[in-house]
Amino acid sequence: YGLYTVLAATPVGALFTSSVYMNIDSTGAIAATAGSMLLIYSAEERPLALAVLTLLVAVFMLAAGLLKLGFLTRFIANAVLRGFLTGIGVNIILGQLGDFTGYYSEFDNKVVRAVDTVLHLGQIDLQVLLVGVVTVVLIVVLDRVPYVNKLALLIALAVASALVPLLGFTTAPLVSSLGALPESLPRPVLPDLAFIPGLIGPAFALTIIALAQSAGISQAYVNPDGKYPDTSRDFLGQGAANVAGALFQGLPAGGSLGGTELLVKGGARSRWANIFTGVMAAIMILLFAEFIGKIALAALAGLLIVVGFQTIKFREIDKVWHTSSVSRALMIATFIATLIVPLQWAIFFGVALSFAVFAYREAASTSIVEVTMSES
Repeated sequence: YGLYTVLAATPVGALFTSSVYMNIDSTGAIAATAGSMLLIYSAEERPLALAVLTLLVAVFMLAAGLLKLGFLTRFIANAVLRGFLTGIGVNIILGQLGDFTGYYSEFDNKVVRAVDTVLHLGQIDLQVLLVGVVTVVLIVVLDRVPYVNKLALLIALAVASALVPLLGFTTAPLVSSLGALPESLPRPVLPDLAFIPGLIGPAFALTIIALAQSAGISQAYVNPDGKYPDTSRDFLGQGAANVAGALFQGLPAGGSLGGTELLVKGGARSRWANIFTGVMAAIMILLFAEFIGKIALAALAGLLIVVGFQTIKFREIDKVWHTSSVSRALMIATFIATLIVPLQWAIFFGVALSFAVFAYREAASTSIVEVTMSES
């Protein structure tokens, strides 16, 4: 279903968003939240419920775009967005430690997992770690080589994965270990509308999560003309993407910070980058499913660790840090919340904090008016 999301939602969303670079995919927060919401259904019902959930998310997003609710994101402090985006970047990095080291902590929180990994260094799989480290080193080195840097991610992924059969590594898992990859394109399906009543609440929550994430991307990546994207139109684009996703059995999707950074890092110059991403997904499914299965999970983890690090904008953090003590506190609070609570609650916390600070500042503002009487 994740592959089907890239195949259908990503290119359709690219046609309608205002943001040229925004990659629309099922992010970790969206996928995890959607998965937990579908657990109440039986295994046979979940695919049907998933299609309806994605469709309802599309309806809510389209409504938000048509009503031009993008202006609401203006009330979200830049410090909150910076703290949230930085937290997501750290979460991306920490979320790869299991595949990167071969040690899978039993804890749920990513920060606790990282600490647990450090406390169990003796249980790290050296074969897995070598593949991951080679991936990171190759990306960093090749990124400094002219002309080659645009293909640094692909070359590093291929070379590091090739180490597994060449060196006879037996404990480094491959993508194929996650399950069989599809070998044909999905057929359009009509969602079973009988599931709608039970999925309205979950769909609304997912919509808020997705739109809050995308609003941060809109502020982080300006268009080639130097202008910031229209957030309301981005809402429409994500709605259209989810309509396509619902028809082709995709997961709920929204703006992906990691995916956007990956495209920009790869040299994206227009919205065609996202369109070709969907086309390439179809080609991969039809022709190269076997080769995709041979990619080492540690190599993918290394690639995502680099991407996660690159989403952390230290210059922007420094600007917020020196703006004011209030901005500094907002950024730190949102960052910490992103690390210790589920992302959807971190978003709600940051939004609520922004509105509270806005209301306080408005209530504290004072206007002095002088009234003068005319002699006439």
